[in-house]
Amino acid sequence: MQTYDAYNRYNQTRVPYSIKHTNNIKLRGDWVNAINYDWIQQLIASPNAYLEVQSMYLPLYITTTNWEQKFMEVDKMFNLEIDAEIPKTIYSQFR
Repeated sequence: MQTYDAYNRYNQTRVPYSIKHTNNIKLRGDWVNAINYDWIQQLIASPNAYLEVQSMYLPLYITTTNWEQKFMEVDKMFNLEIDAEIPKTIYSQFR
């Protein structure tokens, strides 16, 4: 038995037929001021957050845990990154 085919591809010895995955996204914002930064802080602390995509609202699970409080007197503008997960497990077969 040969271990490769006519295209010199080796035969697979382990084949995943079912894959379980979730979608993780990173939300990046432009520079925001302290007032909007406080509003976004309340959004992150909220148990219900949604992302609008093509007139549909996807629920989000915010996974950002390293929130740092900013103060307007010292830090004038802030760059923001939020890590989130769409809480839906997807089972798929790509073969």
